[in-house]
Amino acid sequence: MILQVPEVLELAFYLGLLNYFLGNLIKALPIPITTVKKIGLGMIKDSLAIWILASSFTLILNTIEYVRGVLGISWTPLWAWFGIQTATIIGYINALKALGSVLGGFLGSVVGPLISSAVSILTTALTSIMALQILSVVVNTRGVEILALGIVLYSVPLRIFRRSGSLLISFIVVFSIALPGLPGFVEFLSTNIASSEASAVYSQGIAYPNIYVRDLTGSPMGYGLLHFYDVDIEAGDGEPIAIYPLSINGSIVMRNISWGLPVGRNLTAVLESVGWLFRYDKTISIPSSCIYSRCDIKIDLPGVMASDSIHLVIHTPRTLTEYYFEKRISESGGEIRLLLNVYGEDNVTITYPESTEIIEVKLNGEAIDIEPVREWSWYGIRGYDASIHIDTPGLNEIVIIYRKGEIGLIDLPAKGYASSLMGGDPIIYFLGTAITTVFLTLVFPTVYLSLLVMGTYSLARFLEGR
Repeated sequence: MILQVPEVLELAFYLGLLNYFLGNLIKALPIPITTVKKIGLGMIKDSLAIWILASSFTLILNTIEYVRGVLGISWTPLWAWFGIQTATIIGYINALKALGSVLGGFLGSVVGPLISSAVSILTTALTSIMALQILSVVVNTRGVEILALGIVLYSVPLRIFRRSGSLLISFIVVFSIALPGLPGFVEFLSTNIASSEASAVYSQGIAYPNIYVRDLTGSPMGYGLLHFYDVDIEAGDGEPIAIYPLSINGSIVMRNISWGLPVGRNLTAVLESVGWLFRYDKTISIPSSCIYSRCDIKIDLPGVMASDSIHLVIHTPRTLTEYYFEKRISESGGEIRLLLNVYGEDNVTITYPESTEIIEVKLNGEAIDIEPVREWSWYGIRGYDASIHIDTPGLNEIVIIYRKGEIGLIDLPAKGYASSLMGGDPIIYFLGTAITTVFLTLVFPTVYLSLLVMGTYSLARFLEGR
């Protein structure tokens, strides 16, 4: 049952009256004992303190808000901080568990206990963060009721619950003002123990999303290297922050602990495949939720109109406005029919490896001959580019019939984002960031709470009159 604050304060006022009358009664008793007279006088003084507290209830709440405003702190950044730290800790726990599962032999026996200890400490930090969040919710949502309850306990005659009431009043006053400042305190201390690089890594985090690369028809772009750049860096003008190979079904499943992508940064992606670079035309920003839960990123390449994995890639014409497609694809070959609407004379480029045989190409129902216009070589695969010329604007139909052969396994390199952060050693990186996370989410908050408890106890002693 939620306390009715006006009724509670009214009860405190009447308890103050009770203290006052009992104090006068005890003081008026014909007992010539100084101690009894002091008790009566003390109850009269207590009644005055009770009336001041009860009548100043709104003033106390407004003072708390005013002090928080002067200090520039509020509850909103604290809620965001809790969310980020929870996501980060869970992400590191999952990453360390994954690292422990892939290590074996002598290395696993050496590093395994360290990983288990790190996971245990991180779990303790996670429990601490959750407890802090619960405490913050109680102070924020029930602080008014707890303050009123403290005043009532403070008002009980003969100071029976005076200490409990003083502690509750002090707890709400101190924690309502100072608890929202926890992120600022942690940030202040962290700048003195962490390098700028480690701080940046911690603040952003690393996620391991599943990535799916498709053409405009929704078919997977199999076999390729997906380069990730900062959004302001054009392809070829700088080093990519990560390079990951695509599987035959056009996906990247990040089971390698040294891979990953940064959370919260604006990225752009470029697919390198069959001797071409295909740029993604949208910005990729990975949310923090991807750190601790499954996250899928779908990339539809505007430069590829249709494809059959790596066996046949049909480039998007420059003057294309709309199109319709039909596909009949099997393990041995396929037929792709495209109905294109172009607004000018154009060329449709098709790219294929030498293991693919182009059987027939039709343009508007008529068979045409196409000849390779470029020969390319890409990671051991040789192939060709051919061009279909469209000289009539408007609707044009293209039909391509082909037979495909075996490609074989392609050994594609990778550049992991996580491994590049700490000199290429993911084990050192994750253990190091795990230790930093423990300081930022367990040690520093514990120090801060200790200071708040000391402040609460000091204020409580003042209210008790000690």
